[in-house]
Amino acid sequence: MITDLNLLDEFATIFGLRPARMRGLGAIVAIAGPNGAGKSRLLRALSTMLRHHANPTLEAAQLRDQYLASEKSLEIVRTRPIQSRQDQQDLDDAIHSRDSTLAIYRAVEQINVQHPVTFSSHPQVAVVELDYDTSPGQFSNANDMKPADVDSAFNQTRSPGFSNAYKNSIGFLQTLAEVAQARKLEGLDGEPEEVMAFNKILTALTGHAVHFRMQKSKRRFVPWWKEREFMHGELSQGERILLAWAIVLHKQRQHLHASIVLIDEPEQHLHPAACVQALRGLRDVLGPEAQVWITTHALGIISYAGPEATYAMYDGLVQFAGSRLPALIQSLLGDDEQRAAFESLVASAERMALFEFSAQCLLAPRPVSARLDDPQEEQALEAILDGSDQRVLDFGAGRGRLAAALARSMEGQMSPNGPKTYVAYCDPQTQSASDTDECARNVALLNSTEVDASSTTTLPTSHFDVALLCNVLHEVHPRDWPRTLAAIAEHLNVDGHVVVMEDQEPTIGELPHPDGFIPLSATEIATLCGGVPPTSVRYKRSHRLSAFSLSRSAVLQATMQTTINTLRQVQTRSLSEVSDLRSSGITGYQAARHHATRAMIYVNASLALATLEKEVAAQPPFSQPSVPSPGLPTTDP
Repeated sequence: MITDLNLLDEFATIFGLRPARMRGLGAIVAIAGPNGAGKSRLLRALSTMLRHHANPTLEAAQLRDQYLASEKSLEIVRTRPIQSRQDQQDLDDAIHSRDSTLAIYRAVEQINVQHPVTFSSHPQVAVVELDYDTSPGQFSNANDMKPADVDSAFNQTRSPGFSNAYKNSIGFLQTLAEVAQARKLEGLDGEPEEVMAFNKILTALTGHAVHFRMQKSKRRFVPWWKEREFMHGELSQGERILLAWAIVLHKQRQHLHASIVLIDEPEQHLHPAACVQALRGLRDVLGPEAQVWITTHALGIISYAGPEATYAMYDGLVQFAGSRLPALIQSLLGDDEQRAAFESLVASAERMALFEFSAQCLLAPRPVSARLDDPQEEQALEAILDGSDQRVLDFGAGRGRLAAALARSMEGQMSPNGPKTYVAYCDPQTQSASDTDECARNVALLNSTEVDASSTTTLPTSHFDVALLCNVLHEVHPRDWPRTLAAIAEHLNVDGHVVVMEDQEPTIGELPHPDGFIPLSATEIATLCGGVPPTSVRYKRSHRLSAFSLSRSAVLQATMQTTINTLRQVQTRSLSEVSDLRSSGITGYQAARHHATRAMIYVNASLALATLEKEVAAQPPFSQPSVPSPGLPTTDP
């Protein structure tokens, strides 16, 4: 493994690069940057450097031979008269080839003197370039291959290099078919060990194993993949590359182990998840002393490598990304607008799960067979609504995404099991006019259903069966929790209830008020309601999305004192979770995000508690703090 790389001045210039120093390199090095930045040239320079380091005498001899050959070619070209543009181009190319070879030869001498590469252990490591050479092989299917051709192809897949696996995959699979056929003829059950080992890798990459069936016309076994006879020419380019990846990881393990692997843009032709899966498989094969150098444009690969392994490249200069990582990501996405759109897309994908879950909570339970694959969803529906014909108030509806989700859920149903009435309330004090207009448009989508739907900026005087707070309560300042819940209760029937839905693990931080967001657990919301527990508690997505159903009488029990008690509980819980996480030794992105979220909730609860205790202390005895009517937050500011 290379731990330190120094791109020397003269050597870097030959490859169109600028001098640079890369320190503290690890098992993965990801080079990212726009087209023409020099990523591929950097890999070529590194390959030249490592080949010379592995065998300096042989490399020097080869470079000398290349120089002499280029000089001889130049002499031949110079003897020809220049009679056309092509003749001039041939002469220019010959001169460039001679000069480039000479420059590399002289630069290698610089390597001998200054030793620009530092290794973590023994420096005698193999260098493997897994370039995507996707030129076709000699044969298009196994029927055209003689036994000797099959044997030759199978043997070539052992040689290091991606192209060897890609061009000879037909012969490789046919050999496995013959091994399987021989086992069958011996009367043995099950698949041969080599077939099972290969299928384990292939299934991990593609989700499909290769099988073998008798081809009656040839009276021999042939490979079948994805429920059809294997024909290399019928596969997509991505399928061919993944198949070659599987062969590389299976047959070239010995050559790859403890080597330095160079891969130029592995995401070509591949689904991002499949590419990352292939890289993970490669890391397993390589072992701890190996190293993978990757050039890429793909954010998925950059996130896989991690910020500590990512280098940015611009105009031939490679630098540790570090604080430049935001600029690097933006350069890959485009301008500020494109980056903002991407961030919004990622955030929206997380939040859409909450809106879809909320929409499901407004639908009566469907027959179990219709949602056989999601019993948790059925439980949520049964717990939150007793049936259809409900009057629903969407309190703090924001842009009306819940209405849109509800319309999608009911679309195409012969007998929609939705609510009888749906009213989206948007608070004009906290919501822009454009967001309110968007809410009205989304609510209008329900017009094609049997729901009596409307949006309003004033709380209606009618009474409802259900008041839904989707991603709302955590944005209300705790001092206003009792007043807000009481205001909602005034618009509920006597046996009505409030459904509080929250994302317990928000992906994006927010500051809805000076003391920050505070999502409550089931125990804490019971404390807020004077010790009255929710009538139902349901979760989705591993307890990340919560839905607590509270009776009207319960929410009326919320007071300033129950709020203070609740905040103390939040403090205790979040501090305990932070302590448990630190003592567990668990690391990684998810753990770090969970730690940051819990730490922030602890701080927010502490600030809010201090605010409330100060306000209570400032009040005369036997009085309650007087606060203005709260502005209501939106679900999607």
